[in-house]
Amino acid sequence: MPRTVTARTGGRGIDVSDFRDMVRDLRRARPELNKSLRRRLRRAGLIVAATAREIAAQHSERIPPTIKVRVAGATVSIVGGSEDAPIGPLFELGNTSRKSAAASARGVFRHPVYGNRDRWVNQPMHPYLAPAVATHLPEVEREVVAALDDTARILIGESHG
Repeated sequence: MPRTVTARTGGRGIDVSDFRDMVRDLRRARPELNKSLRRRLRRAGLIVAATAREIAAQHSERIPPTIKVRVAGATVSIVGGSEDAPIGPLFELGNTSRKSAAASARGVFRHPVYGNRDRWVNQPMHPYLAPAVATHLPEVEREVVAALDDTARILIGESHG
């Protein structure tokens, strides 16, 4: 079982494919501008992470502290769960194995009681990442696009100036 889960948006998201090459080149050519861009992208992700923590806190004490923002290139990911909170992915996605996927479709996940594989129980899922993304997607999209556009404008201005 994975230790973390990344927000799955069901195909909803922000297409940043046009910026991938720019961000890759920026890392080498202008490290200070790259750092500024990463900071702005992280801030956009923190909007979602804060809400995800609030949602997760309604059902768990261990999951909220594991919700983190990761920035790689032009991609912002919000992840939850850890070795200390292995239930994080189950709350969000349920079981992903074929044998237990039917339970997830019903909004529950199956797990052994205190690791006893002879005794299994169903527990309700409580997604926290996807609802947080859905709540803030327009706002995050504005922030991410503005950060990328501003960076591109700076680079274009420098090349013409």
